[in-house]
Amino acid sequence: SRVPAHQGPGRHSFARNSNVKKIKALFSMGRALFEVGKLDRQCHSLDVTGTERPLALTPSCPEWDLVCKDDWKGPFTISLFFVGVLLGSFISGQLSDRFGRKNVLFLTMAMQTGFSFLQVFSVNFEMFTVLFVLVGMGQISNYVAAFVLGTEILSKSIRIIFSTLGVCIFYAFGFMVLPLFAYFIRDWRMLLLAINVPGVLCGALWWFIPESPRWLISQGRIKEAEVIIRKAAKTNGIVAPSTIFDPDELQDPSSKKTHSHHIYDLIRTRNIRILTIMSIILWCETLKPLL
Repeated sequence: SRVPAHQGPGRHSFARNSNVKKIKALFSMGRALFEVGKLDRQCHSLDVTGTERPLALTPSCPEWDLVCKDDWKGPFTISLFFVGVLLGSFISGQLSDRFGRKNVLFLTMAMQTGFSFLQVFSVNFEMFTVLFVLVGMGQISNYVAAFVLGTEILSKSIRIIFSTLGVCIFYAFGFMVLPLFAYFIRDWRMLLLAINVPGVLCGALWWFIPESPRWLISQGRIKEAEVIIRKAAKTNGIVAPSTIFDPDELQDPSSKKTHSHHIYDLIRTRNIRILTIMSIILWCETLKPLL
């Protein structure tokens, strides 16, 4: 507090001593904060048995002591997740071409949800990481299958909205609500369990999402494709024609000359090369916030 001016000759000495005490208090506080920071940086401490072990007593230390010399394991886990994403990117298209968009969509969705659920019971870092690779494979595979299924089954106007806002908006929404979940659920196992609930609920969509009629036609399953189209027409209040697919116009898929395709087709022509390069750049920019 301010020293009144009407005090005696000792007032200046008293004020000076008060300021010295404040400065000493600030230095003491700074020293204490430095010691706390130095303690947080220590990699080892002694437990009650006297055995040296990694420091895991503070709330900031992970359950498996991924600090100090083991702090590389955290980023390494994310890298392995994207290894799974890379592997899933290579096989998801072939699987959906072979077994159908809908089957692969729900199978890989169950794969992602199931292995994420098993991560809750991980007993060590190695088990968690291996499961995370499989989660990455399932995540990108159901994304690709859902994207292809949506673009094949929707009309042109809706297809544009689906492939832009319809796909990406839910990724953004998920990233936005995740911190809110993490704020109220502090244990990582319970948090992982909570964010897996939507994956379980998505199983009920099996009875509402049809198979791609385009894929069914490519497999020669014309009647099944016609049933799906007639059902869609009825839902939208449209009268479907009596004949949707003219048998004379449909070539038997088994009699078609098979064409082999490989990865080099992505750079075969100038337009395809440009699209491939642009897609790679856009994907890198999209995934940059996750790295």
